[in-house]
Amino acid sequence: MTYTNNSPTSCQLLDLGSGKYSIQPRYPLAAIDGLTCSFTANQTGNTSYLAATPVTQSITFLRQSTRVNVIAPNSVPISGAFLLANVSSTEGRVSSWSKGITFASSTPSVCTALEYTEEDSRGPRVTIRPKSNGVCTVNIAFAGTGDMKPSNASWSFTFAGLTIPAPGASAPQTIDFPALVDRSLGRSQPLLANASSGLPITYTSLTPNICIVLYPSTGPAVQTALNVSETANLTCTIRASQSGDDRFAPATSVERSFKYAKAPMVLVVENAASLTGAQSQAVVTRVRLVDNVAMSGLTSLGHLLTVQNLTPTICRVDSHGLWDRTGGIVNRTYVTVLATGTCSLKFDFAGTKDREATTLTWNATARR
Repeated sequence: MTYTNNSPTSCQLLDLGSGKYSIQPRYPLAAIDGLTCSFTANQTGNTSYLAATPVTQSITFLRQSTRVNVIAPNSVPISGAFLLANVSSTEGRVSSWSKGITFASSTPSVCTALEYTEEDSRGPRVTIRPKSNGVCTVNIAFAGTGDMKPSNASWSFTFAGLTIPAPGASAPQTIDFPALVDRSLGRSQPLLANASSGLPITYTSLTPNICIVLYPSTGPAVQTALNVSETANLTCTIRASQSGDDRFAPATSVERSFKYAKAPMVLVVENAASLTGAQSQAVVTRVRLVDNVAMSGLTSLGHLLTVQNLTPTICRVDSHGLWDRTGGIVNRTYVTVLATGTCSLKFDFAGTKDREATTLTWNATARR
């Protein structure tokens, strides 16, 4: 049996082997409500049988019906709240879709639906902000895809008892921008300014060669810029601004500064402070950030230390290098006791562009 694909631009026939075939549409799928594919089965016959009359069959692929799932806030303060949505199939598909979703306020005199982002893991979102008392209605639409049908939903919320300036009032507003604290290079910190109007804050780095502003789903933050030059102290300055709207005048911008410094480090020797016997023994040293949270669960960072034997008559350093073990890369120093006394080893970390230099002298009781 052979098969003829009568719709080669729309469908394809896959040979699964052992006389089995699979029919599927060609990708990418066009966003249409149905896709019809036609195939003809042929049998040319042989010395015993005449050729059979070809048989043509068609199959129509239908897009799945969908539902817009709205994740709504319980309350909406004047500063705004997130409204999220995603799309799921109503025909058994487990996963949800989070592209091609739009939000629009059908009551723009009552509320706005702005600041669209797809960075939230729950689905796209906008920020709902009140403009006056009344019923706020937001229409949410999914445009559909090649295998999922469009769908729509709406969300409403009633604002009451709000004291909001009328359009054209040019009401004054102020910015409250909490102080920023000094940070180790590479560490971010959130930007938590608020406008008394509840309007969104715009942040600008006045020192972009030192720090930049990021907008993750958790909220704006300041982060060390890439390729920061190595220096003892770096000052980052961030400006918070609010340009106003049809009700509020622009606010006076507020600037906050803080310093970046190299991250403090610490060296930790795992061994007990004793060496016994004539065999070479391993001394394991971990290189760590003082900030344990910044270690992200690692026990040691992979920096090679330098080691100096301060008591060469008591002990001998046979070898020294890195050891990649579960949980982190440590320094491993093999030492042999030469005589009874105190074996002193000095470990030094030279530092990096963003990590401070540090040193440790380890004293161990040596018994031959």
